[in-house]
Amino acid sequence: MVEGKSVMVVLDSGHRFNHVCNELKKYSRIVSRGQFLVVEDCVTGDGKLGDPYRAVEWFLKNTKRFKSVDMIS
Repeated sequence: MVEGKSVMVVLDSGHRFNHVCNELKKYSRIVSRGQFLVVEDCVTGDGKLGDPYRAVEWFLKNTKRFKSVDMIS
């Protein structure tokens, strides 16, 4: 990290529940206060809520540091 700079994280790799949960736990530590932790592909191509969405729900229930700002469904 660069001193005096802020960090935002965008997760868009594996889409399995456990993979996304692990990434959320790992990368949430480096997100600066006031910045975003974005999880891509929460909604599948056919409009269903996928594993990334479920992982975000799990993560938000288990942390006080982040809150949901907007989720497009």
